[in-house]
Amino acid sequence: MLPRLRSASSGAVVLADGFSCRTQIHELDSGGREAMHLAELLATEGSLDYSHPERAAAARPDNPPVAARATALAGVAAGVAGAAGAALWAFNRRGRAS
Repeated sequence: MLPRLRSASSGAVVLADGFSCRTQIHELDSGGREAMHLAELLATEGSLDYSHPERAAAARPDNPPVAARATALAGVAAGVAGAAGAALWAFNRRGRAS
């Protein structure tokens, strides 16, 4: 998918209705392209620019600051560590009950 996005003309509309697909296109090196939802495309009523139409269709939020991304990553890491600890505790407890 990414090589096709990078090689697409600047006037090509990139459609992705799923949140995960749009997030991957946004987060990965897609050559500066963003995906549009079909509803965004229909809302333009044919009034798109021919250079990166996704920029004219809907405003995209800026990337969060590095500190916010680091905090979110730390929260995910803590959650994974907590889940792993709970699983280990349950496994050890099950072994003692036998």
